[in-house]
Amino acid sequence: MLRAKVGSRLYNVNEAIKLGEIAIASLNEVQSYLGTASGWGVFDIFKGKTITTMIKRSNLKKAKNQAKKADLAIRKFNNIMIDLDKKPSVGFRYKKTFFLADYFDNKFFDSVIQMQILSNKKNCENAIKQLKKEVYNLQKEKMNLMNE
Repeated sequence: MLRAKVGSRLYNVNEAIKLGEIAIASLNEVQSYLGTASGWGVFDIFKGKTITTMIKRSNLKKAKNQAKKADLAIRKFNNIMIDLDKKPSVGFRYKKTFFLADYFDNKFFDSVIQMQILSNKKNCENAIKQLKKEVYNLQKEKMNLMNE
């Protein structure tokens, strides 16, 4: 009976680790797209034209789509953490950027969009740190369960 409980818990711990790693990979992709958009955003502030805005927007759209995938993976991760009687501590919020404001193409609006990009990057970094910490703790628990 005890062995069955350990086996069941080990299964859930492995699932949580896998979901955590999927979420981390998704967030890393979000980071990559936001990094590219941020680079184009800086260029857009100082010398950008419509094409610069379009390239930046394309990367922001990719980041947003990947953020949806990351959010789903994080929600699944948090649900399995609840199953493991652990408090879910990973949160991630991708804030929408002012899409239309970006096409006014002036330094003020470009700067506002840039600040939103940087805010999303920071949110992403925080979620990655939280996930890595949780996955590390789960890996330690997995080792303990395997030694029982």
